[in-house]
Amino acid sequence: MSRKSATSLVAMTVLALPLAGCLVTSNRSTSEAGTAVSSSTLDQIEPGRTTEAWLIATLGEPSQRTKVDDRGDAILRYDYRRVTRERGSVFLIFSGRSQRENTERTFFEVADGIVTRWWRES
Repeated sequence: MSRKSATSLVAMTVLALPLAGCLVTSNRSTSEAGTAVSSSTLDQIEPGRTTEAWLIATLGEPSQRTKVDDRGDAILRYDYRRVTRERGSVFLIFSGRSQRENTERTFFEVADGIVTRWWRES
């Protein structure tokens, strides 16, 4: 190997060393909004027995309350949204982003202050 080639190789190696530690970057963030209604909470709800007061004490105020009739029967809706964002890059070569969004709505039908049924939509 000639002296000039060896010097060039050393110079390229010295220049590349500071970049080696920061060639790859990644970032992940998750944000949540609303009320997540867990399966264990749903397991505790007995249609015809569980009260609206218990439901609100357990989950908080619903995202939306829709009156069904003049007697006060209603549909209570709880919304939950989870957004996960990921970013990654390889210095000066590649950059990518992805976003996953999960939205879930849980509905409770209430008649005379008692939960009569519930269902979930994703």
